Amino acid sequence: MTTEPVPQVYRWRAFAVLAVSFFMTIIDLAIVNVALPTIGRNLHVSESDLQWVVTAYGITFGGFLLLGGGCRGWARLWSCPRRCRS
Repeated sequence: MTTEPVPQVYRWRAFAVLAVSFFMTIIDLAIVNVALPTIGRNLHVSESDLQWVVTAYGITFGGFLLLGGGCRGWARLWSCPRRCRS
């Protein structure tokens, strides 16, 4: 009678990656907010248009985070043998 090893669930590692990515997103958006006056002066943009800069940057950055997570899931499916796809 043989028993197959049960794959470990690395919940704390996944949580750590999620927490770091969230922290990096917040820090990155804070840096963009600090740079807004300089961006506005150099590009001759009004204050109301600067809100769109932050919104577009946040949406783009979040989209790339989602894309990276999806690519990781896709790569796992193709690199893992059938028995660990559960």
